[in-house]
Amino acid sequence: MKKIYLSFLFLFPFSVLIAGDTISVRSHNNVHMNWYGNYDQWAFFPPDTVSFERIWLIYTMGCPSGGCSDWDYTTKIFIRHRTGALDSTLVQSPKFTVNGNIVDTIDFSADTNYIYSFDTSSNTVDSIPASAMSIILFQNSATPTTPTDTIVGWTANYYNYLFDSSGNIYDSVFIAADTTMILSYYSYYNVFEVIDEFEIARVITPYGGNLTSAWTFPYKFDVTDYVSLLKDSVEIRAFFDGWSDGFNVTLDFLFVKGTPARKAYKAVNLWNGGFPYGDPTNSIENYLVPKNVQMDPLATSAKLKILQTGHGFGGNENCAEFCPKYNYVYINGVQKFSNLIWKDDCGLNPLYPQPGTWLYDRANWCPGSQVKFFEHEIFPIVNAGQTPTMDVNMTPFTNNGNNSCSYHFSSHII
Repeated sequence: MKKIYLSFLFLFPFSVLIAGDTISVRSHNNVHMNWYGNYDQWAFFPPDTVSFERIWLIYTMGCPSGGCSDWDYTTKIFIRHRTGALDSTLVQSPKFTVNGNIVDTIDFSADTNYIYSFDTSSNTVDSIPASAMSIILFQNSATPTTPTDTIVGWTANYYNYLFDSSGNIYDSVFIAADTTMILSYYSYYNVFEVIDEFEIARVITPYGGNLTSAWTFPYKFDVTDYVSLLKDSVEIRAFFDGWSDGFNVTLDFLFVKGTPARKAYKAVNLWNGGFPYGDPTNSIENYLVPKNVQMDPLATSAKLKILQTGHGFGGNENCAEFCPKYNYVYINGVQKFSNLIWKDDCGLNPLYPQPGTWLYDRANWCPGSQVKFFEHEIFPIVNAGQTPTMDVNMTPFTNNGNNSCSYHFSSHII
């Protein structure tokens, strides 16, 4: 597909503090994550003309005024990198709507119709207007989603009863529509900018029913690998998968000036998303498909990063939250690495005590803890300029009795 590259300039308010050799940038300031969804903020980071030895992300979690949620939910932090490339999808837009709804066919009268009834108090026939409908027209193919006109139609194709002087029905008359509209669509290309999302941090919220609005807890992440993306204007996304209110999030990026041990100048996305596990009709391998990855010809080293947590339980083995399973990394068809998706020290959680089952070990996470990446150096298994085939497989498993078993998966090549 043809891609067009554009340049954009964004100007946004931001918070930058300089203390010695460290620059601090805050993207989220006590943002209230009160329901499932994305909480996006823009920040202005230092330009790439400055060298940084290390970049830290301090994720401070807190409670809103009513206290924290009782449940353990997944939160994720993303860099939303605008590539400057444009892509498009073919979409359809209706040529009319009825009361804001899309209908296949509508019959109506252009003039007011009336519905008859007999008034027993006056022994006379009465009438009221039939229901009216608002029909919005979209008649310009160049702007298919912009309304061009609105017409009013009245309900039709019904029978009106005829009454005698005593109110008895003796006949009926059919009120026919004089207009019929059959739905058709415009087809057009919806053009959008390609945005690559890189998950840089994941924190599972604690069982927070015992926490007050004064509670906060900081989590520290090394995000130096993403220096190539953390420059100039950047949109940062905090995602919350909770279905209740919630937690607050503050994000501070600390840029420590200096020379890094090695310069991470490029990040490439691999497998990302929530993937079902153990479903015999929808294998996780349908999502963890082999990928041909172009190694940059200037690279002197590269590493694979995988962020993976298991969720959902019940049925056999209580997968994927409470069952230890492996992922297996293949390069050019040969297994090179494996990782046990399990955390066996939830009882040492610094957030204690908590209500609920916080003591139980889980699939690479504990309530109230941050999640660590699995990292693997892939040079000299592959070398600069090569295009190896990379693949990840999971321990074979068939899930019986639990339809919500899944892994949350993010992965990058640095």
